[in-house]
Amino acid sequence: MNADLRHDHHVIDCIVVGAGHNGLVTAAYLARSGYSVLVLEANSSVGGAAVSAEVFPGMGARVSKYSYLVSLLPPAIARDLAIDVPLARRRVASYTPDPADPRRALVIPSDDEQSLAANIEDISAEPDCSFLIDGMAVLRDINRALRWNLPTNGPKTLNGFVLEHLETIPEFNLCIQIDEYQIETLQIKDNIIKSLRIRRLAGDDPLVD
Repeated sequence: MNADLRHDHHVIDCIVVGAGHNGLVTAAYLARSGYSVLVLEANSSVGGAAVSAEVFPGMGARVSKYSYLVSLLPPAIARDLAIDVPLARRRVASYTPDPADPRRALVIPSDDEQSLAANIEDISAEPDCSFLIDGMAVLRDINRALRWNLPTNGPKTLNGFVLEHLETIPEFNLCIQIDEYQIETLQIKDNIIKSLRIRRLAGDDPLVD
């Protein structure tokens, strides 16, 4: 071996760039497999989207960036990495203000099916039968409230459903059709589609007279 290439430092097998939740999970799996891993992060803290932060100075309230979807953590990962995450169900699943009228908002309860349907119907009473829905709303909840058939065998949220079909994060708001649903993005922030307007094109909407 060339003497210039010799060193006494510990050899690193793998370098993971980014210490967000995906990077940390990757590094943990590699380390458990016996590899020496170095994780690089440009920010002063790790965790990425799986953390909360103080967004209103002086309010003392920490708001989740994306970690409220921790319930979607695959059980296999939690078992493999011995992660013990106690979960508590919230009374309100999501809240979306109406961009056209800040006095109105869509509040999606976690359990009350009747209230969920009433909230969606109230904010979306428009001639075209469209519905303003939070991007983080769970597809099963939307189907239950509107009696729709959005696919639930893939992404769990409306945001994930749209991004899977686009295969990229849109830079600007757009309108697309996926199967029988016309979907318009209304707000995109932090690589997440925050709110959308969606309308079923085929058949009569069961919530609209």
